[in-house]
Amino acid sequence: MFVYKELKASDVAVVPFNAHKQYVFDLKGHSDSLNHIYFITHSWAQRPIEKYSAANCGHRQLEHLFYGRYPLNIADKFGNANYIHQHRELGEEIYTYSIPQNTFGVQIKPKSLEIETTTIVEDFRTKTDINNNNTLSLTARFIDDGIGNIWHLESNVGSGSQAFTKENFPNPITYNHKEIYNDDRIFYLNPINGYKLLDLERDEHSNKIVRRTTHSISYTPISSSELLVSTLPEFAPSTAMGAPHRHKVSAYNKEDVYEDSYYHGLVDYNNIRFSKYQYFPNYRNIPQSNDDLNQNLDLQYVTFPHTTFMDFHHQTPHHLNVKKRNQNHRGGSYLKSPNNEKFHFNPGDNFAINFNLKPVPYNEGPTANIIPESELHIIGKSTTKTVIASSLEGNTGVSLKLNISGANQEVEMPSEPQYPFEVFLSASSNSETLPPSEKRSSTTLTTEYHSLNFRRSDGNNITTVSTGTINCHPDSGSIYNITCQYSSSELSIWVDGIKQNSVIETVSEGTICGKELGLTQNNANIYIGCQGGIKNFFTGSLQNISMYSRALKEKEIIEHNFESKYIGTPVVGNIFYSTGLITINNPYYFNHFKHSDITSSIRYKNTMPLVENEYQCTLDEHEFNYTNNVSTRCITNESHEHLANFATGSLWNPYITTIGLYNEDYELLVVGKLGQPVRVSDETDSTFVLRWDT
Repeated sequence: MFVYKELKASDVAVVPFNAHKQYVFDLKGHSDSLNHIYFITHSWAQRPIEKYSAANCGHRQLEHLFYGRYPLNIADKFGNANYIHQHRELGEEIYTYSIPQNTFGVQIKPKSLEIETTTIVEDFRTKTDINNNNTLSLTARFIDDGIGNIWHLESNVGSGSQAFTKENFPNPITYNHKEIYNDDRIFYLNPINGYKLLDLERDEHSNKIVRRTTHSISYTPISSSELLVSTLPEFAPSTAMGAPHRHKVSAYNKEDVYEDSYYHGLVDYNNIRFSKYQYFPNYRNIPQSNDDLNQNLDLQYVTFPHTTFMDFHHQTPHHLNVKKRNQNHRGGSYLKSPNNEKFHFNPGDNFAINFNLKPVPYNEGPTANIIPESELHIIGKSTTKTVIASSLEGNTGVSLKLNISGANQEVEMPSEPQYPFEVFLSASSNSETLPPSEKRSSTTLTTEYHSLNFRRSDGNNITTVSTGTINCHPDSGSIYNITCQYSSSELSIWVDGIKQNSVIETVSEGTICGKELGLTQNNANIYIGCQGGIKNFFTGSLQNISMYSRALKEKEIIEHNFESKYIGTPVVGNIFYSTGLITINNPYYFNHFKHSDITSSIRYKNTMPLVENEYQCTLDEHEFNYTNNVSTRCITNESHEHLANFATGSLWNPYITTIGLYNEDYELLVVGKLGQPVRVSDETDSTFVLRWDT
């Protein structure tokens, strides 16, 4: 008989696995303090870092840990880093849910998050003007995609026949993430950190900039209300220190700034100003009936968030520091990005350009009484290229001085006649006398542009597609989402998600002197806000400038018009699975979360790593056939060892009820109780399997 039997290594199996438990929390308001789930709003504050405290540093902490300079510094950031497909973008305001670790374990299980919110919003279906405040109930659902992005799944507004559901909402979640913006987006300029530079007398860390100029320029801080309504740089006459001018905010001039795509192209800022605008419903297109409504949804509910734009002006006041790398430059604000073969876009190379446009009257404010140029260029790759000059090149034809490194200087010169794209506004002579308001006196302004145009050239043939008139009335609040794309030889322009016009490209064929005809590629830089840095300067505001190396699908163009107006992607926010942090950073969806009367629920599964231990205990036919049960003794006493007659015969076989596992010191570690007693066989071996989780 045997009391103990040693186990072999082959008898033991240790298998790790993840267990997932479902959690559902119905939040009363934003948070659930009982379960330690907290909803927190963080906002950027224009203050030096030394002025931050524990109560107001949340935005800076999120930037430092998860968002700042992502993906340039991807190794320094927390969270699951999917370089291509995870979109991280931190704006001026961000909403967060904090999930306690004692519920999510090691991490929230990917693809298990579901958030449902119900809040009261403005019902624009009954609006006749911006002051009409009818309301309705808005319910929305959001899910994660398993790689850290949060998407809007569906919305249901109101009830009954007039309810909005996912069938008529523009974005049921059917996305192929490989196609959503990131890896095919070869240029992207939001600007992501533009909100930090609204006060251009401070750097991106809110430190005061001391400017030393020949003229004494007094700085006047502008209020938040001025920021929200401002459209262009504001200048006021002054005689201080003999200077005929004084500026409120200086222009932003900085070279070699990285644009925000995953290609990290360089951008030079030239006299750019940043401002904040508030998106309003597009009242010029509000349907007059509920039947029309379902054909043209513009679901932008109150309250409408503010977002940062880049402001351009066709002339720069003389006291600002105008860069003079281009000798032909005569002033104005623009952006320049160096030439790259990614932007050649020859015939057969589909591409798309998308941006948000806020045109302003050309002769408003500082531009009053100035006759506009016939073309106001928004973005193009033409006219001017940058080359390394030889010793006799340059505007003067004389030898150039070498810089400290010994390399020849860069010079800008005319580029090839062909170009892959130019997008511009055509000026209009139509004018309107506007009545006086709080912000202006009675003024005659050009309140519309003749058309928006998209063209390209192979050097011999120019193909152009144009829209109808573009409204720039200062009281309309019109912000347009523009898509210009080339697909299968077709040029088309989309405004606010609707196709306006298209034409088929004409291309030259053959060769001349061994040179292939019909190509649109050139060595020109990309210029935003002007044509080649020398003429046709744009006046107005731009945001979310994106270029794609493919044509966009119609649904993607619609998404740009709705959700992507704010941060350039329909992604709602992010989830960082291992920290339990959920962020909402797309202002388009803030209305689902920001109201005090919101009710919401959060559903997710946790991830708990467990180990399944399996021990196979094999009994040979002659083993474990003895019992210590005192009932089998002649005398029922533990000190009496003689067995009763019934326990000594050949028909005697004990029953097993409990199995114990011991260590080398015979200390009991594991006890397994059988569901029912099992008789020990004297004819065959028996195997008992013990499993337990740790």
